[in-house]
Amino acid sequence: MTNRGFTLIELLVVITVIGIISALLVPAVNGSLQKSKDAKSVSNLRQIGVALTGYASDNNNLYPAAHGDVPYKPDDSDPATTPWPWQQQIDDYVGKDRNVFKSPNVTGVDYGYYLGSRAALLDDTGLATKPFGPVNRLRITEMSKHILGGECVYWASSQTDADKDDYSQTPSFKQDGSRGKRTPVLFADGHVQSYDQFDKNIMTARYEGVRDGNAYPWSPP
Repeated sequence: MTNRGFTLIELLVVITVIGIISALLVPAVNGSLQKSKDAKSVSNLRQIGVALTGYASDNNNLYPAAHGDVPYKPDDSDPATTPWPWQQQIDDYVGKDRNVFKSPNVTGVDYGYYLGSRAALLDDTGLATKPFGPVNRLRITEMSKHILGGECVYWASSQTDADKDDYSQTPSFKQDGSRGKRTPVLFADGHVQSYDQFDKNIMTARYEGVRDGNAYPWSPP
């Protein structure tokens, strides 16, 4: 009996079938991978939210203050004389696991989340530390709508900055206010939800809540 190999046409058919199957599978695999990354990012933010709440409970209801572009300090540095990034200030509350601060969706930077600090900048009580002041948990009027942090999808800073904030940026949203990538946002009551645009009716970065005049840097009117 003579063994018969594949003809050219049969080989081309097999290659075509494999190509079709790959074209169908790749988007599904990529979608599953992205969902896994999104779930990890949401989990990280929830842990950060718990840590921030614990820190505030131990510090007169004040969240840690962000100071600008600050990398992690050596372990023996003194936060009283050398500002620590807000992430390092809550190290003990996340079990010293810095991986919590690294977003699987944010590339090009070491740490992918920011602290909601804009309320301190907009505060009219004359804080001596302005603009680098801590947000007072007791002054937040709408905890479920107050932005306490989020993923830095639209961030402009150095790679090693561990002190990201929203004093003058909207790290989770596009600068022109248009719709962009859906990204998780952490609110002061601890819940995390993804949005593709700042909505002044359901979220805020100021103590007064979503009342008249609610806005965000680069947000639509």
